[in-house]
Amino acid sequence: MHFFYGGTLVCLLLIALLILSIDYLFVLLCFLCSIPAFGSLIWYGWKGKKFVFSYDFSFSISYTFFILFGVFAVGGMPTTYTWIFIGVVIFAATAFAQWENGLKDVDADRIVGVKSFAVITHVKNNQRLHGTHPYFLYGCALKIGFLLCSFLAYWYTRNIYYLLFFVLYGIPSQIYIMYRFLVKQKPQEHRRTILLDVTFAAILGYSTIYGYTGIVPIVLLIIYLIGGYLIGSLIQSNCEFKFGRFSFSTK
Repeated sequence: MHFFYGGTLVCLLLIALLILSIDYLFVLLCFLCSIPAFGSLIWYGWKGKKFVFSYDFSFSISYTFFILFGVFAVGGMPTTYTWIFIGVVIFAATAFAQWENGLKDVDADRIVGVKSFAVITHVKNNQRLHGTHPYFLYGCALKIGFLLCSFLAYWYTRNIYYLLFFVLYGIPSQIYIMYRFLVKQKPQEHRRTILLDVTFAAILGYSTIYGYTGIVPIVLLIIYLIGGYLIGSLIQSNCEFKFGRFSFSTK
């Protein structure tokens, strides 16, 4: 925690250096964005897990302002693409990621008093969800939100190739992920599904910028994801999502 607080302080101090390259107004906007961006993470690590909504949405708040911070840091203003990508991050990279974490860790969270949606809706490890369970329906709502934000990229660009990709890959991949969460019940199986979701959702999420950047940046981002996050886990001795842990698990 000392490392986190120290790093946060250093980052805040480094914002002042932006004065050398961008207008004072953008530096001010960066500073204002940094307050909820870092503040939400600090709150989450301090007391946030003990409060309803805070566990599930602290990262959504933080990442939203980090994206805006990045826009202002280069002297820009939010565009339609910015808000589309913020929607993707909120629904897929933060809120649904916490949905997954809440599902696999629910028993441990309940013991230590974490107030996740999984805990308050009485989810249990090694007990399969059913299609009308409030927690599963909440997860479906997050996936629908993710798909809607992804579709908005087509609405904005009218790129027929992206539309085909969205229909043939995007929708089926997200349905498959929710199907796995519905039929699998062990925490280890949930971790396998999370690995699949990270890959599937990232490919779809990154692809929303296709109409603006073309295919090359998307391919580089996917290589970064697979190389840095997934394959990199193989060399981490205590990584929760190490591939080797699933080599003999039930598929």
